Amino acid sequence: MRELIRFQPAQTLPEALQRAATAHGIEPGYTDNWGETHLATGEVQQGILRSFGIDATSLAALNAAEEERLWQHWNHLLPPTCVVGTKPSAGELTLHLRAAHLHHRVEVTLRHEDGRLERGDFACRSLPVLAEAELRGERFVRLQIPLYDELPLGYHELTVRIAETTATMALIVGPEKAWMPEGLRTAGIAISLYGLRSARNWGAGDTEDLRAFGLWAKRELGVSFIGLNPLHAIHNRQPFNTSPYLPLSAFFRNPLYIDVASVPELDSCVLPRRIQEELAALRAAEYVEYERVWRLKKRLLRLAHRRLEREDSPRRGAFDAYCQRPELHRLRAFATFCTLDEAIHRERPDVWLFTDWPDEYRSPDSPAVAEFARRHPRSLRFHIYLQWVLEQQLESVQQDLHAAGMSLGLYHDLALASDRYGFDVWYEKAAFAQGVRVGSPPDGFSPEGQDWAFPPPSPTYADLDGYRSFRELIRANAHAGGALRFDHVMRFFRLYWIPGQLSARQGAYVRNQAEALLRIIALESVREKFLVIGEDLGTVTPEMRELLDRFGILGYRLLIFERQADTFRAAEDYPALAAASVTTHDLPTLSGFLSGADIEARLAAGLLPDRSSYDRQWQERRESLEPLRVALGTPKEEWPLSGDRLAEAVIDFLAPAKSAVFILNQEEITGEAHQQNLPGSTAEYPNWRRKMKVPLEELDTLQPLTQLIHSQLQNQGRA
Repeated sequence: MRELIRFQPAQTLPEALQRAATAHGIEPGYTDNWGETHLATGEVQQGILRSFGIDATSLAALNAAEEERLWQHWNHLLPPTCVVGTKPSAGELTLHLRAAHLHHRVEVTLRHEDGRLERGDFACRSLPVLAEAELRGERFVRLQIPLYDELPLGYHELTVRIAETTATMALIVGPEKAWMPEGLRTAGIAISLYGLRSARNWGAGDTEDLRAFGLWAKRELGVSFIGLNPLHAIHNRQPFNTSPYLPLSAFFRNPLYIDVASVPELDSCVLPRRIQEELAALRAAEYVEYERVWRLKKRLLRLAHRRLEREDSPRRGAFDAYCQRPELHRLRAFATFCTLDEAIHRERPDVWLFTDWPDEYRSPDSPAVAEFARRHPRSLRFHIYLQWVLEQQLESVQQDLHAAGMSLGLYHDLALASDRYGFDVWYEKAAFAQGVRVGSPPDGFSPEGQDWAFPPPSPTYADLDGYRSFRELIRANAHAGGALRFDHVMRFFRLYWIPGQLSARQGAYVRNQAEALLRIIALESVREKFLVIGEDLGTVTPEMRELLDRFGILGYRLLIFERQADTFRAAEDYPALAAASVTTHDLPTLSGFLSGADIEARLAAGLLPDRSSYDRQWQERRESLEPLRVALGTPKEEWPLSGDRLAEAVIDFLAPAKSAVFILNQEEITGEAHQQNLPGSTAEYPNWRRKMKVPLEELDTLQPLTQLIHSQLQNQGRA
């Protein structure tokens, strides 16, 4: 007998809070790294519910909100979006109907992505009833929609009509697995593009450096991909706006990476001596000087754009066509945001954030913004031009790497976040939850938890939007690449939300629509043929791992984390569906791990609360070194290793792993001790500014180590 759903008022505030929290995906608690369970307090639940637009201040308000939620759910024929596999299971495609309308027929129209229509007509009484509800004196039934045995992959539209009522939903059909070459067993090298050092760049790595490094890596190491930091657009302002993981926009890329010398419009350009002197100083600088580099590049690129606009040439025609692309609305809005930012900062040098702009410019849809865009067409086209040039250069690099024999080529990285003061939040505010921030609960690295200070994506918006923005984001970042890494892949399952003014200790996990999101990723991956890697470091439940494996999404396995009690896990025990590596940008390099450079950096940056924390971290590090020596098979008299011997030991250990992908970090072959980013710091550490120790022109001096690496990768079937 089917259950009849009715609204039942909660009797107490805690009961009402817990019911509302459950309905909105707020988990009741979490277990920390020490095995201690933390329950979400009423204050935390209220704060997070407020971000969903729920008044959680009283029992009456919560009961009213729950009754309204049920009514909205049952009183709509169709949900906004449904994401299914090619063979939908029973109960996935449903509609809600007032019982009084069961005598009607339902007309079903499926508009395929290519415009083709398929229609069906059914008696409502003939359809299976899955559930019933009684609300506000009305009786409702949930009916199963009969569709076809197999649906085509794609983004379709399903419309139902009953009597005079019509409803339409987005129907997304995705595959069961992401794209992956058969028998994949490969290797690549990860770099920070900004950190490539050469005698020809402008003080930061660019696309021509990337091409040169990629061709060298293919020739000397035999690798099949170059792993990159996120190339997202950032403000290029030091020290707060240089993180590629907190971008101005995750949809667009940083024009700092443009190789100015390769821009056709600058073929005959001769640089004045003072600019050449500044370039020499920037190349010689210890760290990347973002603002100075970008100031020079922007000046020359403005000249290039003016030259193009005066031309009547095929290239000018190609640029005009680019400006008419279907996604122009977001790109034009991005160009408007950048132009507004420049204009307002010019008038008011103390204004850096869009939240401090005049009120009329804080919404992209305001008449004032439209008028501003109308009055500044040249500046808007300039910012569009920057994206066009960079896209062309990256496509050219990818083509050359493929031609050289790299099967994957560029391996891109998609950040978890967008800056709360950046374009993405300005343009699509409804896509982000308000009044809450993302962070992480207390753990061994951060006993007080972490507050990452950016807003979480709204779980409800993606569904209402038909996941349009999400799939645009994937396409933008996978373009000109053969692999895409998702930073903090657990975001698709849940994120740790911190409400209002509460501390990072006072948060709760909020669940997301994991299966729908992963299926859309798989669909984009299959269509564009790119490998999917999910950075799954941290707390990963068995259910998460199972779903990632099911969709063919590779996880991460880091040598320095793969420990079992007092031993390091053998590489042959690493899972096949994984990318094996030593470390990442947020963690110590292997050389730094052995020397404790990261611990000393945290002390110098003031990130350790007291001397006992420093002593404890050193004690834990010393205790891990002997097990690591044993795992690497190093004789005691040679320990600790350094330089080429350390790199050789790592290759010998990790290359034979079962994992489909092996990632070698550039720092391992150049013997660098310092990590790219020290979490929790800003100006206290040169985050995202470190240059590679060895210039591109001197990479051949890394032989015979590179020859050994190539030989080992060949022996393991990875080259």
